[in-house]
Amino acid sequence: SGVWSGAKDIVVERLEAVSADGTKVPLVVTRLRSATGRVPTLVEAYGGYGIDTATPFYNRNLLAFIAKGGAAAYCGVRGGGERGRAWHEGGRGPNKPRGQEDLIACAETLTAKGIAPTQGPIATGSSMAGALVPGAVLRKPQVFGGMITRVGIVNASRIGVAENGANQFAEIGDPADPQQFKDLLAMDAYQMITGSSSLPPTMMVIGMNDRRVAPWMTAKFVARAQTKWPNLPIWLRSDARAGHGVGTTEDVRRDEVADILAFAWYNQQAR
Repeated sequence: SGVWSGAKDIVVERLEAVSADGTKVPLVVTRLRSATGRVPTLVEAYGGYGIDTATPFYNRNLLAFIAKGGAAAYCGVRGGGERGRAWHEGGRGPNKPRGQEDLIACAETLTAKGIAPTQGPIATGSSMAGALVPGAVLRKPQVFGGMITRVGIVNASRIGVAENGANQFAEIGDPADPQQFKDLLAMDAYQMITGSSSLPPTMMVIGMNDRRVAPWMTAKFVARAQTKWPNLPIWLRSDARAGHGVGTTEDVRRDEVADILAFAWYNQQAR
């Protein structure tokens, strides 16, 4: 307990990133007071359902990363609730690409400010962030040091055949509507692979008992990405004991978090 004294050693820095269209995006960085200069950095985003990501909270999953000297950043992309209803609408459905641009801007800002390593931070996100994070990384892979997704909607155009897909139509679009299907294609990371130039070190996590987001979406993404880039580090972590994360037992949670943070730390140190 003498080595890690808790939240009093963590400092919070509030920044803004300027997105492609000039919109200022809230960006919050948390790290130890002693962790100065470029350090391993995770930048998390969600961009859905009007949920606020850029307000720091007690995230026990990242405390080990911070305690080791890394930085945990939170990018409040459009689609979230950081700036009210208009901010949510600004990244919902047909506007999802604006949220991707916001995350790119946050990554570039973290590097330009001398916080993230020169290769850029590792982008991470879960669930609905599957329609955000991989799209941003595939659009501009050179600004990201890596990518980690958990149980993500990475094949959005196929949401209509997913078990829980209909519940997502209001947020991202209904594939039965021709225009909304085009919108879904524009956020579909699986479909974006063919037109992308590269992918940084990637780890994608699924639970085989996930009833909220179909795990086959991520499996398809990894298979296509590995086929296109057979020499790149692209990993799929699957756990038959896990689902979407809600109600996960403590031992399963610990195993998953340990693998995610080990992957993140190694790839920020080794490149």
